[in-house]
Amino acid sequence: MQNENAPAAAAPGFRRAGIHPRRKVGAERLPLPRFTRSMYSMFGLAIVEFGISVRLADVRTLTERTEMATLLRIDSSPIGEASISRELAAEFERIWRRANPDGRVIARDVTTTAIPTVTAAWVAAHYTPAESRAREQHELLRFTQEIAQELLDADEYVMGVPTHNWGPPASFKLWVDHFTSPFGPRLEGKRATFIITAGRSYGPGSGNEERRHVEPWLRTLFGGLGVADVHFVFVDATAQVFRGAVDRAEFLGPHVEVIHAMIPQAVPSG
Repeated sequence: MQNENAPAAAAPGFRRAGIHPRRKVGAERLPLPRFTRSMYSMFGLAIVEFGISVRLADVRTLTERTEMATLLRIDSSPIGEASISRELAAEFERIWRRANPDGRVIARDVTTTAIPTVTAAWVAAHYTPAESRAREQHELLRFTQEIAQELLDADEYVMGVPTHNWGPPASFKLWVDHFTSPFGPRLEGKRATFIITAGRSYGPGSGNEERRHVEPWLRTLFGGLGVADVHFVFVDATAQVFRGAVDRAEFLGPHVEVIHAMIPQAVPSG
């Protein structure tokens, strides 16, 4: 696998689609028409993918958030402390904590989390109404419900996503697959910052300008889940840092400034 960041070379009890959906939190329950239920059940994934799910956003009740600001930080680089995406995500967290001294941070490293593989049994468990699931099916969905609750509990996300073979890391993709389904959480009102790194250069004249696939993939995926407030920090040509061709701090300086500007209330005035 080509690792471009390496040295050079729904909440618990999610209901089945069409089972007592709600239009809005606190609104009366209104069952979907049979045809809508069938289409949602059969083509839910396509609906999410193509963004037609905006009007279906209210079929799922979200867990109420507390007044305390909560940040969910996701790391997905497999190279540990040497990772540039991790370093910048840590800087984002540091500045965010300064702006939200009473806030809470949920941290998840998907490279060290034992993420279950999506199997036929897992899919069957999803399509089985919660009240009819066997104990083994509830256990299959335990991790899925855990990470969905983290997404619901947080007001804001910061995610470090290195580019691997022109896409996201395998661990990040598997993490996403657990909650991106017709039965996953709706994330309207959330704010997401994605820190994307890449070993190659993607600038003008690099020949890679049309290969920046991670940003549009993330925008489409999280947009389909309801996240409209999205921000990207794109850091390419990181291989030169690992080769020692440029000073790491000097290279990262402009990107750190961008991150600081994203949380202006954290910057001391005068």
